[in-house]
Amino acid sequence: MEALELKFMFTNGDEIEVEVEPDTILEDAWKQMVDAEAIKPLPADKTLVISNNENQILDIKRSVADCNVQNGDVLHIAYEGKA
Repeated sequence: MEALELKFMFTNGDEIEVEVEPDTILEDAWKQMVDAEAIKPLPADKTLVISNNENQILDIKRSVADCNVQNGDVLHIAYEGKA
């Protein structure tokens, strides 16, 4: 499988690019980016929400390929309070 380049875009407009395999779980891609960029981990009272360009919320427990994420896609990052 060929690696894909994805961009995570934050609510402030910042973008960070990562390279992942299609079978990478979205949550693991997020963790890879957090580790590589020395970003603060997700607060315990928040839930990570990733959406695609069509504003569809993606299941972060599924792989990049399962979520139909393509090379060059921008994934939008948001946090929600836990219920």
